[in-house]
This record gives sequence, C-alpha cells and structure tokens, in this order.
Amino acid sequence: MSPNRTLGSFEEFCGGVFWDQQLTWDTEDPDFTACFHKTVFSWVPAGVLFLMGPWEARKYLRSDHRNIPWSFLNLSKLALTIGLVAVTIAELVFSIQADSDDTVTEDVSLKSHC
Repeated sequence: MSPNRTLGSFEEFCGGVFWDQQLTWDTEDPDFTACFHKTVFSWVPAGVLFLMGPWEARKYLRSDHRNIPWSFLNLSKLALTIGLVAVTIAELVFSIQADSDDTVTEDVSLKSHC
C-alpha cells in the first residue's frame, strides 16, 4: 500500500484534510484543521485514560484509605461527572440517529465527540 493511499483513506475517513501547513503555520491566526480537532484532540486524552485507568483502579483497590467522606466538594464532583456522562450518552444517541438517517456523515464524526 502506498503512502498516498493511506493518507487519502484517512482524509476520506475524516471528510477533509488532516494537516494543512498554510492553516497551521503560515498565517496570522493559526488553527488546526477540523479533522485534526476531531481526531487528535479526542483520541489522545481517551488513550491516556485507557492506558492509565487500570493502573489507577489497581492503586485504588489496594489502598487502605478507600473511604472518602461525603463533603460538598465530593458531591459537586459526582454531580458534574454524572452530568458529563449524561451529555456524552445523549451525544452518542444523536450520532447514531444521524447515522441511521440518509444524510452523509464522515466516519470520524461517529467515532469522536467533537
């Protein structure tokens, strides 16, 4: 498989250009492409979470100090986390619904949260 075919496949997956030198470096107002936003900024944090999550869970399960008091701060964090999970589930439902319609959707939009 040639490198051009791989890049073309990724651009097809993304629905646009992944990296644009003029947009990123050769401008007064630099920005990344939408494809870069949808992939790198979504998948890198998810990868860190998946890599570090088991280690953190193992550390928590072996800890002698697992009982955390129910304070205002902890309840606020729990409420915020539940809200974020609800928004993510709603976004997943909307993505699945958009995919089931006859509209054209890039694959990256179904696999990223942006």
